[in-house]
Amino acid sequence: MDFTQLYETFNALEDPSFWQDAYMKFYMAWFYKDRWTMYCKGLLTTIEVTVIALIIGVVLGPIVKEIAVPAVQLWPLIKIPEFGNIWNQLSPFAIGWPSAATWIAAIPTAIVVYIIAFGDFVTSEELLRSADEVRQDEKIDFNANRSNVISGIRNVAMALCCPYTQTCGPLWAAVTAAVSQRYKEGPKAMESIYSGAGTFRWCSRRKNKLRRSL
Repeated sequence: MDFTQLYETFNALEDPSFWQDAYMKFYMAWFYKDRWTMYCKGLLTTIEVTVIALIIGVVLGPIVKEIAVPAVQLWPLIKIPEFGNIWNQLSPFAIGWPSAATWIAAIPTAIVVYIIAFGDFVTSEELLRSADEVRQDEKIDFNANRSNVISGIRNVAMALCCPYTQTCGPLWAAVTAAVSQRYKEGPKAMESIYSGAGTFRWCSRRKNKLRRSL
């Protein structure tokens, strides 16, 4: 029995179990209409954009005196983060837990963050619903509760190991708007909403890494 047959078997069940439902979602994300090929194409696009950005930033930057000549370090080839220093300087297990007064003082900020996050969910859900109505070749599976749970697990892990508030938001509303708008233009502009969002994220990460290195 191949992946498709297994999916059809589970999909025919009236009340699939948790693992059967998880498999069906995994199948829809990776194997339905060969979506894994879209991800590979998105990765190749990311690599191409990264190489172009490196050439522009590293080669043309010093020529036009926009940046200093970067110091190239050939070894080690792969930089391993200093996990020990990160833990010792950022983790509450190493630097200590905030006092009760600090927790109380943070309550107004937490309320503001909740309001902003709720607005992001409402905005993103409407954007994706609109895109889903335009594109009938793909079903966008948006679940606010699932996003909340995933964000909660991630944020707890980050808070205990390496707090970084800039990446603790549940959704990126501005990027969702940009990606969904291009997605509406059809498969030639963007084959899948998932590969489009992934490519955008990879490109933005590479751009930020390049900016920090320069």
